[in-house]
Amino acid sequence: GPGYRFEDEPPTTPYRLGDVAMANAGPNTNGSQFFFLTGSGSLRLPPHYARFGTIVDGFDNAQKLESFSRGDGPPSEPLYL
Repeated sequence: GPGYRFEDEPPTTPYRLGDVAMANAGPNTNGSQFFFLTGSGSLRLPPHYARFGTIVDGFDNAQKLESFSRGDGPPSEPLYL
């Protein structure tokens, strides 16, 4: 981890596609990891993740990255920029 944690800041409105949210390991464990909401399944997340941004350009690229997902874990093949 990053060596620090900060308190939860739950969203007050439902998640939307393109939101950027803070990953955590439970209450008040926010740190250095984040994720993009790119698929419809992500809209069903409970409001436990602080939303701190929105993808404003390149959403199609974020969705392309998601196409290599195997759920929790590494992508189905190496990805390079």
